[in-house]
Order: sequence, then C-alpha cells, then structure tokens
Amino acid sequence: MLSGCQWWEDEESSAPPVNPLEEPHRLRILDKRVEEDANFPAEFNCEFIDTLIEAGDPAELAVSVRNPTSDSLTIHGGAGLPFGVPFLLRTDSEDAPRVTAWNEDFKNDPHLSTDKRAVLSSEVVNLEETVHAGETIRKTYKIFHDSPGIAPGTYKTWRTLRLSDSQSSTKFMSTTRWDIRIEPASDSKSDTPAASRTTSESVSGSA
Repeated sequence: MLSGCQWWEDEESSAPPVNPLEEPHRLRILDKRVEEDANFPAEFNCEFIDTLIEAGDPAELAVSVRNPTSDSLTIHGGAGLPFGVPFLLRTDSEDAPRVTAWNEDFKNDPHLSTDKRAVLSSEVVNLEETVHAGETIRKTYKIFHDSPGIAPGTYKTWRTLRLSDSQSSTKFMSTTRWDIRIEPASDSKSDTPAASRTTSESVSGSA
C-alpha cells in the first residue's frame, strides 16, 4: 500500500566506476550487533551466507522475516520493500562510493533509480506489506567482484525492519549492523565473531 510520496534522496547521476576485483576476495565480518525492541513479534534474521567474492561467485546476504504468531503483521518501509536497499559504506575513505548489495527486483521497482548493479536514488515513500500468520518472507542480496564501486577496504552496513500488529498502534523495530572488511581471500581469517544483542522498549503510536 502506498501511503505517501515525497522526494528523491541520495541521488547520483550514474553508477560508480566498475573496477573488478582481479583475484578472489572475502567479505570478513569484524563485528555484528543486533538491536531489537522488547517483545519484537517476529523472527528477523540477517546473515552473510556466502562471503567469497570472485568471478561467478558473489558474496550473498540473506534477509528473512518469519511471523510465528497467529495474527498478521505489517511491515512499514520504503523503496525496496520489504527490506529496503542494503548499501556497503566505506569507513576508511570519505570519498569512496557506496556499494549496492544487489537484488534483481531493484530494476523493476518504480521507486528506485538504478544503473548496472547500483541503486542511484530512492523515492521517499511510505509502503506497507503484510506478513501473514506462519509466513516467511526471504530475500537475498549479492555483492559481485565487479559491483560498481567495489574495492578492498573496511565497510559498514545494516538492515532495519519495522513492524506493527493489528492489536495495537505500537511499532516494533529490529536492526542488525555489521562492520566488515573486503580483503584478498588469501589474507582473510575464517573466524566470525558472535553477534552482540541489545533490547530496548518499543514505541507506541505513529512513527
């Protein structure tokens, strides 16, 4: 359901330069944090299920939400619903372009402007999607060896899900954040730190 339309944000005129990684690289997770409202009614899972980046084998982020309740839940979001557009933002270089974790659905989203495998801008809209009782919604997002703007370095990325139920006006939120490094696979460590988790009170009323 479309409930509002405002303006375009983060607009870029064209995709960042494409400079393919010449050797296998790995997306190494340095830190993962989960921040979730108390009594969050769904199971929101975000995992890098493949961290190798080489020609023909992109790294892959899987994002899913499962409704374990007997009632429908409503996702509140914007362009790229249900989970939005994941960007990798460099933290070791102010001028480096962002990298889009790509899903083919972005090309057909009327609220997104894309070029190659990059999202250039997103229309600010308020959208909703229903997650029925017992339903799971899952999307995967890929980081290619020739993704526009990709380069070795340190990045941050995150996914946020906002939900409400039919019994109240309370909106619940869960966010997963990562600090990651893209580095040659031969240099990468295999260990992955456990996610830290914090819980906060949910917000009643409109958000």
